[in-house]
Amino acid sequence: MLSIVRRSISAKVASAAAVLVICALSMGVTAFLLLGESNRRLGDMYQQEVVGLETADDIKAALYRIRSDSLEYVLADRDETRMRFREEIDNQNIRVRERLDQLRSADLDESEQAFVSDIEAQADQYVTMLETRLFAAIERGDRAYAEDLARNEAAEIFRAARDAANAFMDYSVERAARRMSNAETDQARAGFLITALIVVAALIGISAVWFLQQNVSRPLTRIAAGLKRLAEKDWKVEIPGAGRADEIGRIADAAEEFRRTGMEAERLEAEAAEAGARAEAEKQKALKLLADRFEEAVGGVVTQVAAAAEQLTTFAGQMSKMAREGNEQAMSVSAAAEQASTNVQSVAGAAEEFSATLREVVKQIRASADQTREALTLSHSSKLSMESLSSAIENVAGVTSLIAEIAEKTNLLALNATIESARAGEAGKGFAVVASEVKQLAAQTARATSEISGRIEEIKTTSSRTSQSVAAIARFIEQIQLNSESISAATEEQQATIDDISRNVAEAANGTSEVSAGAHGFREFSGRSQSTSAELSDAAQLLSGQAQTLKNEIGRFLGQIRTA
Repeated sequence: MLSIVRRSISAKVASAAAVLVICALSMGVTAFLLLGESNRRLGDMYQQEVVGLETADDIKAALYRIRSDSLEYVLADRDETRMRFREEIDNQNIRVRERLDQLRSADLDESEQAFVSDIEAQADQYVTMLETRLFAAIERGDRAYAEDLARNEAAEIFRAARDAANAFMDYSVERAARRMSNAETDQARAGFLITALIVVAALIGISAVWFLQQNVSRPLTRIAAGLKRLAEKDWKVEIPGAGRADEIGRIADAAEEFRRTGMEAERLEAEAAEAGARAEAEKQKALKLLADRFEEAVGGVVTQVAAAAEQLTTFAGQMSKMAREGNEQAMSVSAAAEQASTNVQSVAGAAEEFSATLREVVKQIRASADQTREALTLSHSSKLSMESLSSAIENVAGVTSLIAEIAEKTNLLALNATIESARAGEAGKGFAVVASEVKQLAAQTARATSEISGRIEEIKTTSSRTSQSVAAIARFIEQIQLNSESISAATEEQQATIDDISRNVAEAANGTSEVSAGAHGFREFSGRSQSTSAELSDAAQLLSGQAQTLKNEIGRFLGQIRTA
């Protein structure tokens, strides 16, 4: 966590965007893979279970037709009728062989292969018994033996073949139920996984927004407020963020250096003003003293003029010294002002660099928004896959409805056959047995299709929940996109604030330039004062010499007067 905080702002934003995009892509890819696996399993179940049930049901129908035609063959009185039933039995036998071959070509497990072998063995035994014994008895004219064989031993072999087909169908239904249960478990696991991914992505998105707000937006706002107060020359303000390793830390360090330089410049400016005032006061005091002495010199004339000249020489030396000190202080103020100007320029450069960084941040956020839109497109694709799955389930439901309709029609045909056999009396008893078996077969088929329909409805419900989860993913990605746009807008506002700060810093740079120019002017003034003090000292010495000459001349004149 500390290493992330120390990274640059662009690296922080890029890391947050990368995490969000990875989460969105993970959710989309996971949903896509889970839906694909569910579609594959449903397709396999349809190919192996539903097609297997249809084939086994067709074998049972063919066996029932052989059973019915064999009874009609025994009861027929004419050879043409027997020949027609014999051909129909052969055709149904071929039909049984084709359906058995179709079952063998399917992807069957060991138990299903054993059931198919049992069906084939029982069907072969039944057809072989009909050809070798029952048909031979009719050809010999032994009709009573043929009827007894058809009603007893042939019926037992037929029921064995039928039970083998029923066992295969029951096993297929049970296996379909297990596979449906596994599919439901997979659907529940997929829903839980997608929900968990949504929650994790939401937490990561909230954490990323909070992290950027705490480590980018809030420090920038506080630094902007501090720089605004510095622009107003409030040197007591504290600049937060100093010592950080990213761009915010560099801006805070530059602002802190600007604050210290501003305080030093203000102090030097105050000292320069105080020194100027002190020099001006000394000058006014000296001029007043000179005027007083001049007035006093009127009575003393030459002596006082000479004394004044000597004092003027001393004052000129002091004034020259003060001028040199003022010149040195002016040089210090000028150097401090130049340093302040350099620091302000550094702050301006840092502000420009930060503005460029913010522009890069905006670029990264826009790239993140583009990637989020791609993730949204992927989630819509997953939603279309869910709709395709729902359509496939509807097709399977249509097949089961067709099977149920066939079973209902078969039941009605069996009922009609029972009624017709009852009307036929003793001659229709054999046909009544076949009608009863057909009725039981129709009932079993109806139960199987009803159970499959129930399972399909459960799959449709689970698929609907998964589709809702995918829609929730799409809405969450749209929310992420809105958050990215909000972050982009906030970053652009921060960029506008930094531009204002840059302008304020530029104005401060102009102010420091003016201070530097004033310091140069004061330095020139001190130099001129120093030259004037030197000239004044020379003039005072000359005046002292002339006063001494005048005193000597007056003395000689007075001496000449006294002498005279």
